[in-house]
Amino acid sequence: MQIEIPKIKLKFYLIAPILFLLWMLFFDPNNVISQYRSYKEVREEEKKVEFYKENIEKLREKSRHMSEDINELERYAREQFYMKKPSEDVFIMPQTKE
Repeated sequence: MQIEIPKIKLKFYLIAPILFLLWMLFFDPNNVISQYRSYKEVREEEKKVEFYKENIEKLREKSRHMSEDINELERYAREQFYMKKPSEDVFIMPQTKE
């Protein structure tokens, strides 16, 4: 003995899940496209965070090294700020890109 499902109910059971999937994939505010964009944005921000953490660590190490070694501090000041002793002349050579 088979139970027959009316054609209208059968169509409803086929159409309703399809409509639901279409709604969730394309029309919902949290659709697949916006989720993917958010995922990419989060990954980019995580890469930036990692980059800045590495740079902060390098700068801390450089700062620690300069605070311990006066010669390193003097070298840095000469290179970055063109500082000189009163009896010296400083010549700035432009770097050419080849």
